[in-house]
Amino acid sequence: MTSSGDTFPLILDPRRFEQSVGEVGGKLYLLRNSSGMLVAVTDYGAKIEQIIVPDRDGNLDDVALGYDSLDGAINGAFAIGSFVGRYAGRIENARFSLSAKSYTSSANNGLHCLHGGVRGTPYRMFDATQTSDCSV
Repeated sequence: MTSSGDTFPLILDPRRFEQSVGEVGGKLYLLRNSSGMLVAVTDYGAKIEQIIVPDRDGNLDDVALGYDSLDGAINGAFAIGSFVGRYAGRIENARFSLSAKSYTSSANNGLHCLHGGVRGTPYRMFDATQTSDCSV
């Protein structure tokens, strides 16, 4: 981690997220706004790893539960900080109908499909580009 000054909180070190996942390299993006807020998000599962915000007195604190490395994000609890994706929750019996057509999803929660299935968005490497200080 690197320090954002002489006091807490520590800003995550982007170098700890630079490793390959399959054939794709990982990265941590640091987003900032003019109010002093910082959000650290990795392209692995579009997981938010850190949110630093000022309180009413201007004191900064980290208010997110996240990992300090890509290895932690990959091997830790899959849902921590994750972008859930196309749908949240369970699809009963991993089947649904849309416009009179039936679809089958992968069952990863007993007979049901939870949060995108076996290879849902929490496990995907996104192709991301940081376009400004406050957007990816």
